[in-house]
Amino acid sequence: MKLNTRTKPTSLKKYDALLQRLRPNHPKLMEIESKAAREMYGYEGERLVDYHTDFLTEDFTVVHQLTLKLRGKLFQMDTIILS
Repeated sequence: MKLNTRTKPTSLKKYDALLQRLRPNHPKLMEIESKAAREMYGYEGERLVDYHTDFLTEDFTVVHQLTLKLRGKLFQMDTIILS
């Protein structure tokens, strides 16, 4: 059972919109494309995990994008499988 679904990160949506609007000769274009590619690789990696968790039975609970606070610090877990 999945408690929530993974959506495209807002930062990646922003990069997509920005890259559509930049001129091909913009001085920061390569830097922005590099950052956008890293974000996309991370998102694609998370989606690959989702593919495999789809085969789990109903005995397992899958949670995506869980943010927890421990000792005053926030951290995020991309995927958690509870059994």
